[in-house]
Formats: sequence, structure tokens, C-alpha cells
Amino acid sequence: MAACSVFRPGLFNHRVAIVTGGGTGIGKAIAAELLELGETNSMHFIVSFDPSVVALSAGCSVVISSRKAERLEAAAQEMRQKIPSSSPASVTSVPCNIRSEDEAREHFQPLHANLLSS
Repeated sequence: MAACSVFRPGLFNHRVAIVTGGGTGIGKAIAAELLELGETNSMHFIVSFDPSVVALSAGCSVVISSRKAERLEAAAQEMRQKIPSSSPASVTSVPCNIRSEDEAREHFQPLHANLLSS
């Protein structure tokens, strides 16, 4: 777990987060912390560095997104290796340029519809 977090352990159990820029840097660190916090109920918001992205989903399972598929999958594999086998957490990588409205809709609109119907 992160050395110090503003979130209580277990706060994100059984939740899903979409983290844009999740392949490197701050986005990757946010995704890793959300995974760790989820390990110890169901609301949804999107963590994004793009102000045009609307808040939707948070939790112990994360969807990381980035333009660079190879780097993104490497980050996802690294995070998966740290998830205990007893944890329901998961990491899914979705290569996507969120600056392209069409591309973002293609990848995330089905997810958005599923979240709203949950």
C-alpha cells in the first residue's frame, strides 16, 4: 500500500476506475494506489487529466488508458503481478487517444452505458 493515502483502506472495494494516462507517471501511480486501496461497495467515477472527460467511475478494479499500447500493456502486466490471488481486483488496458472524441466514444461509451444501467 502507498506510504500515505488520503483514502481509507477498503474504500474502493468492488469498484471500477478508468484512469487515463495510466501507462506512466502520475496516472500509473493513481491506478496502482486504487488497486491497493480496493484490496482491503459500488460507485463509479473516471480519474482523468483531461478536463473534457466527465467523472463517471472508482474502485479496486482499474481500466487504464493511454495512446501507447505497448507501454500501457507493460504497466498493466506490472500491476497485475502485484494483485494478491485472493483479491477481486483486475487491471484492463484500453489503448485510446482520449483527445479523439470518436475514439473515446468507441472505447468508453459501451462502458458508460453499462455503468449507468448497474
